[in-house]
Parts: sequence; structure tokens; C-alpha cells
Amino acid sequence: MSKPLNPTSISLFLYFSIFLLFSNFIAAQGTFFSTTAQTKNDLNPVQILRYEKSEFSGVTGAIYFIQVNDFSQQVADQELEIQVPGDAHVYKYHARYVWSPSPVDITWYGDLTDSLGYASLQFKEGELSGYFNMNERDFFIQPLGDDDYILVELEEEDAAICGYNSPDHPTGINDIQTSQVALDRGENCDVKVLVLYTDNAEEKIDNISTFISGLIAQSNQALRNSGITASELTFVLAGKGLLADFVESGIISTDLTTLRTSSTVANLRNYYYADCVMLLTDGDYSSNEGTIYGFTPTCNQDDTKAFSIVEAYAASSRMTFVHELAHQFGCKHSPGNNNGDCEPNFERPHWFHCGGRDRYTIMEAGVKKKQRIPHFSNPEISYHEHPTGTHANSSGSVERDNARQLREQACTIGNYRVSNDLKANIYGDDHWCVSSLGIPIPLVAQVSGGGPGPYTYLWQISNDGINYDPTPLSTTANAIVPMPTTLEAGDVVFVKFTVVSGTGQMYVTYWDIRVLPLESPDCDGGWEGPALHVDPDNISFLFSINPNPIHNYFDIVVLEPGQIVDFSMELYSMLGQLYIRQTFDSRPENRTSYRLDTDHLPDGTYLLRIKSKGIYESHKLVITH
Repeated sequence: MSKPLNPTSISLFLYFSIFLLFSNFIAAQGTFFSTTAQTKNDLNPVQILRYEKSEFSGVTGAIYFIQVNDFSQQVADQELEIQVPGDAHVYKYHARYVWSPSPVDITWYGDLTDSLGYASLQFKEGELSGYFNMNERDFFIQPLGDDDYILVELEEEDAAICGYNSPDHPTGINDIQTSQVALDRGENCDVKVLVLYTDNAEEKIDNISTFISGLIAQSNQALRNSGITASELTFVLAGKGLLADFVESGIISTDLTTLRTSSTVANLRNYYYADCVMLLTDGDYSSNEGTIYGFTPTCNQDDTKAFSIVEAYAASSRMTFVHELAHQFGCKHSPGNNNGDCEPNFERPHWFHCGGRDRYTIMEAGVKKKQRIPHFSNPEISYHEHPTGTHANSSGSVERDNARQLREQACTIGNYRVSNDLKANIYGDDHWCVSSLGIPIPLVAQVSGGGPGPYTYLWQISNDGINYDPTPLSTTANAIVPMPTTLEAGDVVFVKFTVVSGTGQMYVTYWDIRVLPLESPDCDGGWEGPALHVDPDNISFLFSINPNPIHNYFDIVVLEPGQIVDFSMELYSMLGQLYIRQTFDSRPENRTSYRLDTDHLPDGTYLLRIKSKGIYESHKLVITH
């Protein structure tokens, strides 16, 4: 059992995983899990308890025992294959978003390639959890511990009830809450979320700490799916931990009042500078209408009501966590649907008919056999060619745009507490002349925020931007980067800097050092041949990219064929992961255009590096399918 949260001693650990080698993934072979002949009788007492929690929950249909294959190897080509019991078809999911700082820390989100459906999976410290659907079937993967898993098929007849604008009127609000005022943070509108959990929730969810990290990742992915950029709104995990001695009463509104009036919770919120508080429970809440999965007390933005309760077993699989979090921003249900009559009315969800089923955006609730898509309503964003929202008519009565509500209220919510976000910037040289090889380069990181307590630093170096040396280059705020004499003009030395604060916030940033030929303008070589193209603002390129943004392919066009004989290209993610490496020779056919397919790559921003004799160019590409 976890120790109770104590503000004087809380420290979230920097897991050894950041020291592991970020190796190349091996191409996936077959589906990433398979059913087994295991039974409930094969489980130990702790696993049986977790199994039975799923067995008797309000959303559970069939339960299957499965064996999960090496997940880190399955995501090599950005595609996952899934085959479920009772269906001979192999479903292929194509990645739209992948975050993988190491092989033991992977957040993966993707769509079905040949029909409707998506998968949202988190692989943290050796355990996989998550949710996927296809056609009319919904599943979530539940770890039982000791490398045992169950696949749970959802068969709910009625969707979860969610409450807000409830009769929750606590009279004992702690003075420490009302004494805090919103301040102008002067930065992007990050919203810091404190996630607490009860003893019952901890028993329900194995490795709940990593489960919470996955909830934050899923919430941010919902924002990105909905066209809300990172600069407009990002959820930051301020802290997480056990709320000791909190006992669920069986009445969710009563428990919400207890949460809001708790001096312990108020102190923790202050300690972590948290804008919002979310409590994961396993309270088996129900009413005359059915099971209640989540509860939030407000219909508008209110610092004293920025609290939610979420049933742990539905937090990820039914997106209840991000659903309740969005209520704190003023996002609402459909009119007439559980207090859905609050005005104005543009903050509503949207539904549409697609693939033979009704589909609903995240804020919908109370509909039978719902198929939520991982989007907030937004008339400017489509899902399988269907707009996910509607524009207002002349009376403004039919607008559906939760994304607008989230954008408009991001800074209001983000200003509930003084900013304490962890930030880091690297200072030093980003290029080095061939004549200076052998002389190391000093770099320094400037770090701020992150709460009380000391920082933990880790510098790592790589020759390819993928495989970072697990041996630390430095564990202080300063690093000396070696520049061996074996390097050649056009080579790049990649540096990765990771810092963790005393409260467990982590920040990762990268630095590239380019090796320039003596003839380049930056090295004052006075060379009169083709210029080294490194500055897109001041120097014309010898290559162009078309189109950009990119959908399924792009062309590299040689603008000066007489100066280019052969060249190589490398396509990296902004995190330094290499996706494509290829060499081209224009001599046989005097070609000037070379096409590359990108339909297998997830949406995002990429860095294209082109090298030829005496030439080094960098292009920033945007892929959006």
C-alpha cells in the first residue's frame, strides 16, 4: 500500500528508463496480443481482486485472458495489428501520434486504416493499458500485474451518467482556498492538474502512477485531435498520489463535497500549484438512472469548484477523465441531457451518423450504446470526412464547438494558480567548423519552475538522433560536448537534455550541433562554390519541397541540376527519431524530382536534412493526413 501524501516528503521518481538506450524498433510481426488458455483459477489473490473489479463493473461484457507481445517492437512501422476473439479479421491501426522517449515509455494513438475505429494505448515501465474499438465493438486492456492481462469487451446498455451544476453546496470551504488569487502568468496557457486517488482506486488499477500519466497523455491527444494546439492549451501533470483515509460514501455528490472541503486537498493543491484537482475512485456510484462515472460541480469556470471525481475503471476506456476535466472549463452536454440547459449554448458536443453508427464527441453523455470519438466538437475539424461540430445559425442556437470553449477559458483556468511549470533552455554553439574539431563545445541549461526541491539533470549524446548513449554526458546543469576529429563536414552531433524537478515534473529538450566545412560562410573560408545552405531566412536553397504541408507524399525538387550530382536525405521527428534515410543519384536519368511516400507516418512536424558535396540544407515539414 502506498504511503499517504505528505507535502514535505513527496517526490516523484525519475525512473531509470530515461537512462535506457533509445534503440531502433524492430518491425512488427503479427498482432501485438493473443488470447491464452489461462483462467481465473490461475491468478493470485491480488490479481483475482483486480479481475473481479472488472468482472462486476457496469461496463463489462466478455473477458478474455491475453498475452501481450513485445509492444516496443510492434510500433516500428507505425502500424499495429489487432485480432479480437470471435472475429477472424486482422484490424490494422495506423499511428497518428506517438510519444516515445524510451522503449519502456510509449504513448500510442492511431486510427483504423480500412474502417472506423481508433486505439489509444500507454506502455509504461513494462505494462500496457489502453482502449481500442472497431465497428460496433469496444475493448480495453487491463493489466493484472505479473505480466498477466485481460481484454475486456464493453457491453453497456446505457452510457454513464455524468453530473455537473449539482446540488453540491459545501459550507466549509477552507480559508486557504479563497486566499489564492489568479495571477497573469505571461506565458502559454498550460493548465496544471493534480490527480489524487483513493485506496480502492489503487487496488483497482495496477501501477496507478503510470496509469495517471497515460490519462494526461490521452487528454492532450484529445485536444490535438480537436485542433487545439499546444500553445493554446496543454494539460500538465502537477502531481499525483494517494489521498489517504478518503472513504467513498456511495454517493458521488457527498464525496465531491468532501473532496472540495478537505484541508489536506487544499494544502496539496497549493503545494503543487495545481489549477485543477481530479480524484480517481472506485466508489460504485449509482442512481435510479444507472451508474455514475464522473461528477463535476460547476457549469462555469470557478476556482473553488475546479474539482472532479472520476471512476477509475472508466477514466481511460470511456474518456471520462478528460470529459470531466472539460466540464471545469464550462463544456456541457447536449440540451436536456443531465443539466444540459445551461446557457450560452455553443459549448455543446456534436453527433453525426458515420459507418452505420451514431458517433458522439467527448462531451456527449446518456446515450445508448454510445460510440465516442476522441474529439471535442469543432466545426473546423473532420472525422472520416464528417465535421465534428456545427456553426451557429442566425439565432446562434445550433452551434457545437467545445474546442472554442476550451480555447477561450484556457488562460482563465491556467491562472487559478501562480505558474510553476518546469522549463529549460540550452545555450551554446549550434555549429562547429571542421578546423575546430577536437575542441569540445560547452553547453549550459537554464532551468526554472517545477516546484520546491532539487533538480535532477541528465545530458546524453547521439550520432544519429535516435540512439542516445545511456552513459550520461553530464548530470549537472553544464555539459562539455566532445567533437572528435573523425567527424566530417555535414555530420550532426545530437544532444538530449532531461531535467526532473523535486515534485516530479519532467522536461526534455534537444540541441543539434552541425559540422560545417571550412568553405562555409560561417567559417570564413572564402569559398566561391555553392554556398552551404543552413539559414532559410537569409540563403536561397538548392532544393525545394512540394507540397508542404504534406498529405501522403512529397517531392524533393533539385533547383540547380548543374550543381547537384547526388545527395542523401534524412527525415527526423522533432524529437530526433529517424524515419527515412535515402540516397539519390541524378546522373542516370538527369532527374530533378524525387518522390517519397509519407502515408505511413503520423501527423506532426518533421525535420528534413539534405546533404551533398559542400551542401547542407534543413527543411521543416508538416505532415497532416
